[in-house]
Amino acid sequence: MCKLCDAINIKKDYELEIEGFVIMTCNHCNIPMIVLKEHKAGLTSKEKTRFNMILRNYFNKKYKPRGIGMREVPEHWHEHLLEI
Repeated sequence: MCKLCDAINIKKDYELEIEGFVIMTCNHCNIPMIVLKEHKAGLTSKEKTRFNMILRNYFNKKYKPRGIGMREVPEHWHEHLLEI
């Protein structure tokens, strides 16, 4: 099982679950990230819209996506967030 699936499904190591995504803190970087619950590498257009809604509604323009892609766990979509 991948590290993110383990954190989501077994450890329940996240702060909030919203419409197929979870908000959690990265254990490696210690910054917030939004993680797709489903184990896959990319988002559908509907999921991209939900991701942007979560970013807008829960992070209130105080954070932005890191935007460098998934490095350590490339097979499970997630985005780290950086403070603006």
